[in-house]
Amino acid sequence: MRCQSCKLKKPKEELYSAFSMRLCQDCFLRIYERKIFRIIKKFKLVQKHDKIVVALSGGKDSIAALLKLQKFIETEGVRATVSAYHIRLSEDFKPVHELIKKQIKNSNSNIKLYVTDFQKEFDTTPLEIAKKVKEKNVCSICATIKRYLMNKIPREIGFNKVATGHHMDDFIVFFIKDVLSQQPEWAAKFMPMLPSTHPKQLARIRPLFEVGGNENKLFCELNNIPYLKDYTCPFLNRRMIDITRERWFKEIYEIEKWNKNFRLHFIKGIVKISKQLQTGLTKPTTCEKCGEPTKEAICRFCRLVK
Repeated sequence: MRCQSCKLKKPKEELYSAFSMRLCQDCFLRIYERKIFRIIKKFKLVQKHDKIVVALSGGKDSIAALLKLQKFIETEGVRATVSAYHIRLSEDFKPVHELIKKQIKNSNSNIKLYVTDFQKEFDTTPLEIAKKVKEKNVCSICATIKRYLMNKIPREIGFNKVATGHHMDDFIVFFIKDVLSQQPEWAAKFMPMLPSTHPKQLARIRPLFEVGGNENKLFCELNNIPYLKDYTCPFLNRRMIDITRERWFKEIYEIEKWNKNFRLHFIKGIVKISKQLQTGLTKPTTCEKCGEPTKEAICRFCRLVK
C-alpha cells in the first residue's frame, strides 16, 4: 500500500487513517501540524507579546494544544509565551495532577505549570456543593467552577488569552445537538477565537479547530505522550465518557468514509454560520458579588460557592 500523500509504499500497519486519507507517520505529523498552524495564522490566535495559558485536563486534546502552540511560537519566532494551567478539584484528583506533571516533563520544554487547588482554596469540593444545593448533575457544577477559575486566575497572574483543547469533532457534535434542541443560536461562539468582550474576560482560542479527536489521539500515541484513558471520576464512580457524544463521533467518522473531508467541510460551514450569529450576542455584565463577567446579576459561581 502507498501513503496517499508522499506516495511511498508502506506496510499496511505503518499507514494511519486521518483527514480522509491513509498516511504514513511522517506525512500525518506534517499535515497535522500544518492544519493547526494554518488556523493559528488565519485567525491570529497568537500575536506579539501574547501571554497564553492552556487549560490542561490530562486528556489527549489539551496536551496536544499546548505542545503545538509552543511549537508554533518557537518555529515562527513569535515573541509570545505559553504556559499550562490545571484546576485540581479535590485530593481525589491527585492521579490526574501527577499525570499532567508527567506530560509537562516529557515535553522537553520549559513550559510552566500553574495549579489551583480548589479544595484548599474554598474548603469544599464540587461534590459537597452538589449535595448542599441538591444538584444531581455534579458535572454541571464542575464545569461552572472550571469556567470561572480558568478566566479569573490566569488573568490575575497576567495572561491575556486562554486556550482549550476543543477540536473539530467537538464543535460538529455541539452544533448538531444545538440544532436538534432548537437552539442554533448557541453556535455563535463556535469559532477558533472568541475575543474579550469584558474588561475582566480573557480571549479564548481553539488551535485544534480543524483537527479531530482521533487525530489528536494519534499525535499523542506516535509521540509517546501520556494521557487519560477511560478515566473513572472519583465524584461519580464511573468512566468519564459521554456515551451519546461518543456515538455522534462514531457517526461523523462513518459519514467521512463515503463523503471525503466531511468534517472539514462541516466545520467551515459552522464558521460561516457563527459569524452571522455573532451580531446577536449580548455582552456580559459584571457580577455584583465578585466583579467577574456574567450574564446575570450574580454569577453562578458565587451562588454555588460563596
